[in-house]
Amino acid sequence: MDLLPRESLWHVLRMCALWGAIAGSFSIIQICIPLITRDVSGDDAAKWLGIFMSTTAVCGAIFSVVGGFLSDFVGRMTLMRPWTLYFLFSVLAVVAADHFANLYLILFARTAAISIPTTILLAYFSDFLRDAALVESYAYLSGSFGAANLTATLLCGVLNSLFSRMASLLLALFLSCVSLYIVMRSPAPPAVQDALAKRSDEARQHGKKDAVSLGEFIRSVRLIVADRYLLLICIACSTVRMANMNDHLMLVFFISYRTHGNLSSISYVLGLMAFTMSLSQLVLLPLAARYCCVFRALLLSLLVMFVCIFSMAFCFNLGHFAVVTFFLGASLIAPSIFNARISVLTSASGISGVTLGVVSTLTNTAEVFAAVGYGELLEWAMGSFGESSYWSGAPFMINGTTVALAMLMVIFAECRYGKKCKPWGSEEKRLTGALVVNDDDEWPAAEVPKLGSLFNRKTEVFDATTLAQPPPMAPLKGPAIVLLNPEKSD
Repeated sequence: MDLLPRESLWHVLRMCALWGAIAGSFSIIQICIPLITRDVSGDDAAKWLGIFMSTTAVCGAIFSVVGGFLSDFVGRMTLMRPWTLYFLFSVLAVVAADHFANLYLILFARTAAISIPTTILLAYFSDFLRDAALVESYAYLSGSFGAANLTATLLCGVLNSLFSRMASLLLALFLSCVSLYIVMRSPAPPAVQDALAKRSDEARQHGKKDAVSLGEFIRSVRLIVADRYLLLICIACSTVRMANMNDHLMLVFFISYRTHGNLSSISYVLGLMAFTMSLSQLVLLPLAARYCCVFRALLLSLLVMFVCIFSMAFCFNLGHFAVVTFFLGASLIAPSIFNARISVLTSASGISGVTLGVVSTLTNTAEVFAAVGYGELLEWAMGSFGESSYWSGAPFMINGTTVALAMLMVIFAECRYGKKCKPWGSEEKRLTGALVVNDDDEWPAAEVPKLGSLFNRKTEVFDATTLAQPPPMAPLKGPAIVLLNPEKSD
């Protein structure tokens, strides 16, 4: 990031501020919706929460991949502006739902899936940032989410204590207005526009066409499916993201159930998690990249995430929940590492938007069924065992197990397909390369190795063969040639 032009750096910071405003508003809504639901519906609160979760999941599943694919052609900010306006109306609907005690307004508000701007912003950064700058920008983006989450949740608790829940909702409405202002007043500077143009030319050289068509969508999906390593990483990423979504939505209601706490106390606990999340994103992730231990950091974070989510079932007071959420926040660097890995594998081919959209679609498709299932299971567990029983937290045990499965999937993918891949923290040393496909949209007969020699192997995929080919020689001199071609060192 230090080597970026000043105008490009400021543009990255503006995008982080945009994401922070959206995240702050969304965090307040996430806290208030379960409590509004509890006050309005009473004993049916768990069932309504499941419906709200599934509504968001359906919208995210449909519009994430479509939005990501369209953003690959029409531009990221072209789609970001109308979504931000729609998000403003969704927050306004939650304010009206609290005032009129109408849950159907919340149902409308849950259609604004936050996975859509996540896909757009991640793909946008991968368009004009590369190597270490891309990884660092993801750390800043996630750090802004955590910082905004921390600030918003604490302010939510303070406003609720001093005034009312409506004051917290008005803060969420104000932040959504700020996000709309930023996205409307932040055009890309010339340096970023030049980088975007170069990335578009690079994608065209690897088979991408300029027109939006069904054939281009099929081509993009084929490229994702044909690479088993990329596909497994996408599935693992979506599994972890789904577990986080389920945990966060169930956690507010579950803390209220176990501790009989009010909005203020719950906000402080969640604010602690947001603090550790911000700290880990801004400190731990850059350190992991600097010392080339990103993959080990990923495995450690997944292990901590599994233990924390599973142990939610054994928490019975605010102190217990505070300790668990503290460590859970530190483990949330895992999604950022996944996103950076996926972006560097696909950005040169011009399919980063649709790939990240596929991840969000996988997440939300599974969430459609998981949300209703977890809602029913939580209602049954609380009714059958009571708040003093460990088994009333059975949904958290199951949710934590899914994180463990994702960790095993990553280990398998790395051992089976990534033996000759460069370490996860060494993307800045790669050669230029990308996925390619034939112009007739047939299954790819061959691939150029991604990230240089990252995929220097033979893999049979649906009777097609992925062949390792010599990487294109760049006009490098001196030690770089020795590093990439040790046989020519003399």
